[in-house]
Amino acid sequence: MPILRLVLPYPPSILNPNNRSHWAKKNPVKVRYREHCRALALSMAPTFPPGKIPLSIVFYPPRNTGDLDNMLSSCKALFDGVSDAWGVNDKLFRPMTLDVGKADKANPRVEITIGETHQLR
Repeated sequence: MPILRLVLPYPPSILNPNNRSHWAKKNPVKVRYREHCRALALSMAPTFPPGKIPLSIVFYPPRNTGDLDNMLSSCKALFDGVSDAWGVNDKLFRPMTLDVGKADKANPRVEITIGETHQLR
């Protein structure tokens, strides 16, 4: 499988699972974020062989707060948008390796490498 890289915006804070906002307030943000991620992923238009799609995900949050499991949970709309764009079921996104890079207030993002797993350095 060829190695591809996709850089997507960091999820809005309202999508954090610890955010207690009402669902009616969260939903429009979630829908916009999912659609934005879908549009960015559509530009790649990769094709995949049947089976698992290995992903390496590195989070570059705006601040040095939060933990890895909440960062991943905040990205549900991201993965839904990417899987919509590529026409694959997101349950095929495995194995999945996760890491957190340095906080980047100027450019918070989620970098996804498709086709290999991240090697910690």
